[in-house]
Amino acid sequence: MAGSVCRSLLVAVNVLLAAGGAALAGVGVWAYLQLAEIVALRNDNHYLLDYNIHWPQVAPWMFVCAGIAVLPVAMCGLCGALGRTRTALSLHALLLLLLVLVHAAVAVLVFLYIDGEPTETFIKDSVFDGIQNAKTEPEILKAFGRLERRLRCCGAHDVTDYRMWPTALDGLPPSCCSRDTLATFCSSTDREANTRYGCAQMAAKQASRLFDFLGAGAAAVGVLELIGLAAALVILARRRSRAPREPPSEKTHLDGFK
Repeated sequence: MAGSVCRSLLVAVNVLLAAGGAALAGVGVWAYLQLAEIVALRNDNHYLLDYNIHWPQVAPWMFVCAGIAVLPVAMCGLCGALGRTRTALSLHALLLLLLVLVHAAVAVLVFLYIDGEPTETFIKDSVFDGIQNAKTEPEILKAFGRLERRLRCCGAHDVTDYRMWPTALDGLPPSCCSRDTLATFCSSTDREANTRYGCAQMAAKQASRLFDFLGAGAAAVGVLELIGLAAALVILARRRSRAPREPPSEKTHLDGFK
């Protein structure tokens, strides 16, 4: 009875693990696309000698890899549970132990290092670069407008960033007033534009939320892996205890009569 319960639990956990791994990888890709829009605003000429790898550029791919790695392990667990294969179960338990360590390390990295001041500074500097480059580069201005529409922000610090622009005489960028891409005018006295926060602050908050969400997802997957590991070990232990013992050999019987 206990063995069938553990086997059913292992099947359910591995189904959830497969779904959780796919979701973690998908959210990692989505986070990369969201952050790439911000990172693209950076002025590379200012950082020619900067060879550092910044967390917003690589962290999403950590979660993509961590999520994808769960899928074959979950399949191995399903094969071991449904096919009752001892080898597959043993391999599954070993891989689960490794994944628990990996996801625990990723979650710790998020909450102690990735979601911290260096990441906030990197994101804000990217937005500040964007507002400066937007003055002379139309493509950057369009990209900054898309960011303003998505985050419902205006300027890098706030709406005052546009006061010194030549376009200030004609109002503000339409993206400061509306999320409608067809809008063509935004008055400098528009209430919504003047109450919006700066994009540097909003982008930093979005990055923090993304990493917190990914970290929580990695931790949740790690908990499922621990449950699956416990179920796999119980099944293996029960099978070992039920393994038939070899009958005593004829030589052993003869030795007993000596």
